[in-house]
Amino acid sequence: MMYNRGLSVGLVLLLLLSLTACGPSGEDAAPADASAQAEAASAGGFQQTGTITARLDGDQHTWTTYAAPGDAVGTARWTMKLSVPWANDSAETAEAGLLGYADGFNQGGHFEVNFTFEPPQGDARYDLGGPASAASIHYRPDGYRGASYSMTDGTLQVTAIDARKDGPSQFAGTFRGTLAAEDDSGQTLTVTDGSFDIQQAGFEE
Repeated sequence: MMYNRGLSVGLVLLLLLSLTACGPSGEDAAPADASAQAEAASAGGFQQTGTITARLDGDQHTWTTYAAPGDAVGTARWTMKLSVPWANDSAETAEAGLLGYADGFNQGGHFEVNFTFEPPQGDARYDLGGPASAASIHYRPDGYRGASYSMTDGTLQVTAIDARKDGPSQFAGTFRGTLAAEDDSGQTLTVTDGSFDIQQAGFEE
């Protein structure tokens, strides 16, 4: 009888410890701060390559770009655009795509900054939202399964470009404007103090 009672108490304690170590859905709890997130990413073999930050309706947000194990390109990348044979401008153009995640590699909401440039261009300013805009910004607070926002009015200022095909590339800049929901809800978000600082973007063939 004493053996059964001890076993029951032990099982209860084990259950309490399991609930403490896991989130409400039974999944491991997310890192509580940026340093813990960095340690978790490093432990999983994911390398942080830069950050995107902004205030959305006054609330501060940070998204991190990563390179996955075995992926030399990562979520911050640039590539040469296909040339158009009939175009009058013969200059080479390139396109940068910077995708940051809120809760670790491929986890949580994400923020995306895209723009074209002409190597070895060092800076550029873009007006966002027009049909012929050479830049775009997108926000998905719940990942690809949830709502999606696009910047319909605003500016993007690229302050530094160091695009290399044979090594890490750097991109930095600022942005501000209005994100509008892509559905019919009419919901908008005001973006202020936006910036990105990517230290290790990869080149995609």
